[in-house]
This record gives sequence, C-alpha cells and structure tokens, in this order.
Amino acid sequence: MTSKDKMSLFTFGPRSVKPSSSGGSFGPPQIMPEEIELQEKVGEGYFGSVYRGVCRGGKVAVKVPHRQVSNPKQFMREVNVLSKLFHPNVCLFMGACLSPKKVMIVSELMQGDVESLLLDKSREFQLSELIKMAKDAASGMAWLHGNKPPVYHRDLKIANLLYDENGRIKVCDFGLADIKPDGRELYDMQPKGTPLYMAPEVMLKEEVTEKADVYSFAIVMWEIFNRRQAYGEFTDFKTFRKATVEEGHRPEIPEKWPTDLKTIVTSCWVSPPLDAIDFSLILYQTPPFPPFLSLSLSLSLSLSLSSLSLCQGCIMESSVNHVVIIYQDGILKGS
Repeated sequence: MTSKDKMSLFTFGPRSVKPSSSGGSFGPPQIMPEEIELQEKVGEGYFGSVYRGVCRGGKVAVKVPHRQVSNPKQFMREVNVLSKLFHPNVCLFMGACLSPKKVMIVSELMQGDVESLLLDKSREFQLSELIKMAKDAASGMAWLHGNKPPVYHRDLKIANLLYDENGRIKVCDFGLADIKPDGRELYDMQPKGTPLYMAPEVMLKEEVTEKADVYSFAIVMWEIFNRRQAYGEFTDFKTFRKATVEEGHRPEIPEKWPTDLKTIVTSCWVSPPLDAIDFSLILYQTPPFPPFLSLSLSLSLSLSLSSLSLCQGCIMESSVNHVVIIYQDGILKGS
C-alpha cells in the first residue's frame, strides 16, 4: 500500500456547520462556464478533480467537484472561505462558476504539491529550503487564523501545500474549512479531515479550535524534515485512533534533531490542545519560544532556493543559539 493510498483511505469529511453569512456586501467573482477551458487533469481530491485550464486568456487551475448538482449553493461554503483570503502563502482564489451542474472553482496555477516533491527521492534539498517550506506554510496558516472571524483549514497536510515557480509554498484546498462562528463554539457531528493529520480532540468530537490546525502542522513539519509519511506503521484506522487518541502516540522524533526543532514540533502536538502554541509564536519567536524557523530568513539570503539541491553533509551554524545543524543521510543532526 503506497502512502497516497493510505492517505486516500484515511480521508473523509462530512460537514456539520452551515455556511457563514458574513463577509461584506461583495460576493466572489463570477465566471461563466464558457469562459473556462479545461485541459489535462493535474490532481484528485476527496471532493473533486483539479485541471489545468485557461480562463480569460490566462493559465489557471480549475477545481471541478465530483458531485455536480442543480443547486450550486451547496458549494458556496468553499467559495465563501476562499473569497476572504488574500496572502502570498495562500493559493490565490480567482473566481467561481456557479451555473447549475457546471460548478467550478478557479485559482492560480501552481507547479505541484509538496508531498510529491518531498517523496521524490531523486530530488535533493538544502536544509534552508526545508525550513522555508515550513515557514511558508506557517505564514499562510497564521493569516487564516488571524482573520476576523478566524478560518480553520481542517485538512492541513503536505498534499495540500503547493509550490509555485519561485519555490514559494502556498496553502490550498479549503473544501473542509470552517469560518469560526462569532461567539459560538464549533463542533463536528462527525470528524472530518485526514486522520493521519487529525488532532485527537477532533476524533473525539470535542470542541474544534485553531489548535486542531496546529497539531496538523506538527505532522506536516515532521514529514517535511524526514521526507516520508508519518505514522507509516499503521494500516487501519481503528488501531491508529487507539494509539494516537487513547495512548498519546506520536511519530518518533530522531534523536539527533536540533533541540529547537524538537521543541516546535512537540509544542504543536502537546496535550491538552489549549496548551499548544499558535502560528504567530512559530513565526515571530515570542520569548521563550526558540527562534528556529526564523533561520530561514537569513539562510535564504545566502543559499539559492532555485537549485533545489541538497548536498549530503550540509552544515550551517545559527548565530542565535550557536547550534550547528547538520543534514546528513536524510537525518537532521545537532551539535
């Protein structure tokens, strides 16, 4: 069973919250079906397929829901969320076609997804690039959570991180996203998302907060720096749920990981969830949080991001805490 097979097997997502009516008087850009030209399929998700396409003379990505119905209001949930998000690390929503049985969502065309990039063992990466991937994703998520009202992604995983021609990572796929109800708690009738990345409180049908995304980000970071799928030892959901929810099992962190990186990951998947850090702390290193991800800012100035190559035995020294970070044979080491 491949990692993608496992992820698709473990993915589900019934919806339990009515679409938000907030968001101002201007709706999302409307696109007529005759303005969209579909080309080859470039991706497949739980709710729809993604195609390369052309719209109004420009190259775009077009998401076509699997279930085309006569009432397009059923798809306004994702459109409503997307129309509120504008950030360099969030995939740009360009408009939607809401014609009966021709529902489509149009967004900027990206180069590919981070999952395929990282799992391709023929590709090599500098450590600075892996750090930048994590920081880009955190930046996009911080923007979502900082919205008024906040937006919860609910399905954050490396397959839902895309990269553009400049290597910038962007958060995508808001089919399961929630807009936090003003003054009200958020609960699921049934857990939704990808259980490999799903916070224990979500599986238990407890209150959903922004910390559910923070937990998912911990798994994302683990996969970015290990370049393999987390929880590879599990093949069925029942065993997986018992281990992660009841027994507190988490992916094993390599012993030689730098202390800073270990602290970030464990602070994201800590229990109880309200004790977990938030994305603003990850980005801005509010003391006493260790400033590991901020290294990407200085490292990216001196190391090319376009080469997409990692020489084995890459050594970098942090001027902040004097930790020497070594990436060798696929393992992060500290000294």
